[in-house]
Amino acid sequence: MLTLNNIVQRISDFADAHEQINTFFFLTLPDNEKDLEGAYPMLFCEPVSSEVAKNYDSFTLQFMIVNQPIRDNRNSIQEVLSDTKLIANDVIAYLAYQISEMVLTDVVGMEHIVDAGDDSVTGWRFSVNFKLNQGLDSCNIPATSTPDNTYGQVLILNQDGDTIATLNAGQTYTVEQLQAVIDTIDNNTATIIDPID
Repeated sequence: MLTLNNIVQRISDFADAHEQINTFFFLTLPDNEKDLEGAYPMLFCEPVSSEVAKNYDSFTLQFMIVNQPIRDNRNSIQEVLSDTKLIANDVIAYLAYQISEMVLTDVVGMEHIVDAGDDSVTGWRFSVNFKLNQGLDSCNIPATSTPDNTYGQVLILNQDGDTIATLNAGQTYTVEQLQAVIDTIDNNTATIIDPID
């Protein structure tokens, strides 16, 4: 089962391995500007929302990839926008094709950032929506014992796999136990011959 911790760790590993990303932050940025020295290009990620259903778990993560252009140099801003766009594409490709448990659900729209914040960063912001093919599973509940009331349904099947009864929580089913074979056929022969075709 892939958890949010697993996803963040994989994104962090990706950022460490990527030759153009210097730093990865999840959820919060450092309060101290000194901690951001040498951090650029920087990848930032935070969760936006999540949904869970019986068959899937979904997340929306927002990313920002930014760098500092050379001040008062318009060509530098264009260069940073171009480079960070390619890095953003790399992030999306990694999520879409390298984490097999993830299925991207939407087209990813990107919004450019120019001269933002105290550090005057430039780059791209984008959100990625994806589903995990894992949903609600009571078997994953960390419990030392099973509560008295079981939830869900129990199917009673015969030897052919046909359902003969469906029980809800609290219901009982009586099984008849065979005690003897009673011959109720009159005038039966002592020998039965069943030819094989």
